[in-house]
Amino acid sequence: MTPVQPSASPTSLTLAWEKLFSAILRDEPRPDLRDLTAISTAEFLTACTTHGVAPLVYRQIHQDRTLAAWPAALQTALAHQVHLHAAMDALREQELGAVLDGLAQHGVQPLLMKGTPLAYTHYPASDLRPRSDTDMLIDRQDIKAAHQAMLDLGYTPNNAVSGELIMHQRLYTKADAHGVNHVYDIHWKISNPVRFADRVP
Repeated sequence: MTPVQPSASPTSLTLAWEKLFSAILRDEPRPDLRDLTAISTAEFLTACTTHGVAPLVYRQIHQDRTLAAWPAALQTALAHQVHLHAAMDALREQELGAVLDGLAQHGVQPLLMKGTPLAYTHYPASDLRPRSDTDMLIDRQDIKAAHQAMLDLGYTPNNAVSGELIMHQRLYTKADAHGVNHVYDIHWKISNPVRFADRVP
């Protein structure tokens, strides 16, 4: 397998990262680990974050006992990022429970969508699926109740362009006592584009 070359063009470098991560996660032949010494730790972590695979990569190389062969700087940086993400995931899980309870108290029963439910149904542990927000689908008649519930929970609604045919969702954010930012994207239609918005009644 062709090693990742720091001097490569952006496009070829992206493809090289994708091949490396795919090989690791599929437990397929990889480049000589000695080639990794030329890789910038910052670039490696950025690529992991961009592709959302840092926890999975760390788990795989830890399980197949190749972690010790990686450059020490990469080991340390990757472990730090993964452990930090796991801690944040625990806080976000706790907050998710509070949000669901708060919505329920206002009579709102949301359907979780996208990354959050996938993290619990398709991954061995939820922290293996990085995500920046939590998406929910609610009944249109519950928009006001959901809005009040989020305000009561200390969330701030983001300013956004509104309009019956333009926006069918609203973003809410809150920083907790630990400085972790919680973001909830509440939808009342499955998609903003009119062509797809009403595909789910």
